[in-house]
Amino acid sequence: MNEKRLYGRQLVESELTLAEQDLALIKRPALILTKLFLVCQRCGQKTRLKDCRLPNGKHYCPHCLRFGRLTEGDVLCSLKEPNAFLPVTCGLLPKLSLWQEKCAQELVAALRPANRHLLWAVTGAGKTEMLYPLIAKALQNKLRICLATPRIDVCNELYPRLSKVFPEVESVLLYGASVQKYRYTQIVLCTVHQLFRFYRAFDLLILDETDAYPFIDNISLHYAVANACKQEATQIYLTATPDQKLRKAIQTKKIGLTYLPLRFHEQPLPSLQINYIKDLSQKLQRKRPFKQLVLPLKRWSKNNEPFLIFVPKLALLAPVLQLVQTLVPTLNGTTVHASDPLRLDKVRLLRQEKYRYLVTTTILERGVTLPKLNVMVFYAELFKETTLVQIAGRVGRSKKHSTGDVILLCQKHAEVIKRARWQIDHANKQAKKMLRYG
Repeated sequence: MNEKRLYGRQLVESELTLAEQDLALIKRPALILTKLFLVCQRCGQKTRLKDCRLPNGKHYCPHCLRFGRLTEGDVLCSLKEPNAFLPVTCGLLPKLSLWQEKCAQELVAALRPANRHLLWAVTGAGKTEMLYPLIAKALQNKLRICLATPRIDVCNELYPRLSKVFPEVESVLLYGASVQKYRYTQIVLCTVHQLFRFYRAFDLLILDETDAYPFIDNISLHYAVANACKQEATQIYLTATPDQKLRKAIQTKKIGLTYLPLRFHEQPLPSLQINYIKDLSQKLQRKRPFKQLVLPLKRWSKNNEPFLIFVPKLALLAPVLQLVQTLVPTLNGTTVHASDPLRLDKVRLLRQEKYRYLVTTTILERGVTLPKLNVMVFYAELFKETTLVQIAGRVGRSKKHSTGDVILLCQKHAEVIKRARWQIDHANKQAKKMLRYG
């Protein structure tokens, strides 16, 4: 019997072996019934009894079926997390810049019981690298660590980097289609949905891309984060574009703040190149080339530079791809979206330069780091401000290639574009002051 698989995990009693059921388990009813409602202890959702009654008269939770149905009478089980690890003394960590080191030390200082802290740093600031001293400190103290993110692409980007920096520490990568199976490790890297499988497991939970879909404004996922943490856990949030709730928490001192408006190579964020094309839909429908599209594509093709083209709707993927193929027929490219079964393979082929471009939805607004990358956005007025800032942040992330094109194609003027441009310009001004005055 491998009782370690139950440390801090949250499983239904029926999933356990008979030997495991004899352990000193923490048990909770999966569902709590009131006079009118059912409350799920796994996802936190409340459902009217009349809306979740089975033919046999029992009730179930309709909100977390993807993890197996919870029915009235089911019991959630786990074993207390014992931190069964040896203290780890980490080797030489990657060198940080002066500004990164300052932020990293603030994060280390934030490793306190029941503390919440936000690292607000622009895209390309090196947030992952700034986490390494914090993780090293937690490993030294035998703490169990989780780094969770809403996006699979971000998981796949981070896991090899963490494994390379901390090769002596066991870690596991978990998401819906992950090749790896769960095992007891000191470091867990996962999508936020995987946190439904944990209960009071982590001493340090780092939540990356806190403003990203599907985490933002998702009550169940916030509940899962709270459940997965020990009561005295430290929670660290990472983002380049904090939402209104986080900003209010900063203002009311409910969460600590480390702010860095400077990229690691100390070059400014790329400016938005805004092009208003009133008949954009007509040009796309009739497959008519236009200079705001033709000139960048020819330049990127000539310079052998990869690029991403973002569209706001699935229905636009095919027509935009067809138009691009007409203009640069010698380049290999395709479309990708969230439910694409080949999504991870396509991103991998882009990294390997077997694809030169992808036409994509917002699924690639984060978690993609490529040198020499350029981006174009169709119908930019239909995107959120934070999405446009994140898309722009894909460009210029390499020290050798710190510039690039961020081209917005719009049919009309929109406040969201003004706000995105202001946010980028403001961060660049703050970074300039920081460099000038220290």
